[in-house]
Amino acid sequence: MAINKLIGAKHLVNGIAIIPYSEAIELKKKEGKRTIENDLEQEIILDDNDDAENQKFKYYFGAKSNLPDKYSVNATKRVLQMLRMLKDDDVLIALISGGGSALLCSPIEIMSNEDDLAIKLDTIRKLVNVGANINELNAIRSCLSNVKAGNLIRRVADRHVKIISLIVSDVIDDPLSVIASGPTCVDFLAQSKQQLTRNAMQVIDKYELRNKLSPCVIDLLERKLSESE
Repeated sequence: MAINKLIGAKHLVNGIAIIPYSEAIELKKKEGKRTIENDLEQEIILDDNDDAENQKFKYYFGAKSNLPDKYSVNATKRVLQMLRMLKDDDVLIALISGGGSALLCSPIEIMSNEDDLAIKLDTIRKLVNVGANINELNAIRSCLSNVKAGNLIRRVADRHVKIISLIVSDVIDDPLSVIASGPTCVDFLAQSKQQLTRNAMQVIDKYELRNKLSPCVIDLLERKLSESE
């Protein structure tokens, strides 16, 4: 069945595929892969294997060690550029799987004269070292990322864009907020940005990390809180 018949859309303009190559191999063998290629006009695949080739799809590579790097950041910039091009009634298809958290990476600007990615990775690493769980990590990511924790769909919230997420779970019980850090998970949209910031600060205070994280991270979060009051 062609993808346009599957979703009932007359015109598909853009699609995003975010897939680690190891999990993409089997998907490429499916009949649906051929029909998706024929129906979509613009596609992006973020991949961790630079041996992949396809004349139809645009491949961007990064996260070689399953950690965000400058290549995944640059690839995500291309994704965000495409999102800005979406118009009312366009359809956005996101194929999301385990590994997407490292492949789809766009740290917010924390300090313009420092490495924002390094600061974010250091923050997450320190939280992991003190035993923070995945929900607590996502509370921090929601404030330090332009795409994770529902922030990807916030990018098109001002337009009538239809979003279809095809999600391959690598997590027990399939929590959508956890897989690839939930870039299209609507659960995060139920909370205001102010509440998400308060949640992040509560996590930091729980593990007594105010004096251990980069001061610019704490300053950023405190500034967000003060702006909301």
